[in-house]
Amino acid sequence: MSMSFELSIDVSEFHDFNKQGLIKIQQNPWVRNQWPVVYFIRNEAKAEAYVGESTNAASRIANHLTNPVKASIFNQISIIGCDKFNKSVTLDIESNLIRYISSEGTYKLKNGNDGLIVRNYYQRELYKDLFKEVWKKLIDKKIITKSLKEVENSDLFKYSRPIPR
Repeated sequence: MSMSFELSIDVSEFHDFNKQGLIKIQQNPWVRNQWPVVYFIRNEAKAEAYVGESTNAASRIANHLTNPVKASIFNQISIIGCDKFNKSVTLDIESNLIRYISSEGTYKLKNGNDGLIVRNYYQRELYKDLFKEVWKKLIDKKIITKSLKEVENSDLFKYSRPIPR
């Protein structure tokens, strides 16, 4: 079955990763409406980052802020939203971002990569282009620098495949 839909991915500007920044994050339409989102927390100067997903981003980000390690390491956060996101899609995008960013080299991720699993879900093939569009937006915003092809051709990526389920 061949289906397609228009992609409209939104990668927000970076907000401060602190209590004042959380107030601005709560104004993000995806967060405010409790839409499934993916988020990217970073410390650009230290080149460290964390990728997460949630259907209640305000609460999840508030939890991250209470973690003394994350609160001391990270200083910026960006929200990735789309009206085509659902829980399965955000889990898939989160997993792919962890895989690709780990191999891309701009950031050292603080995520635990051991649990990355490729999962199937309804119309997964239809959503493949969403990840490509997210990656393109991250490049456009200069968050990362390498194309998907460059990452896929790296040895680090080739030898770090997730567990299929």
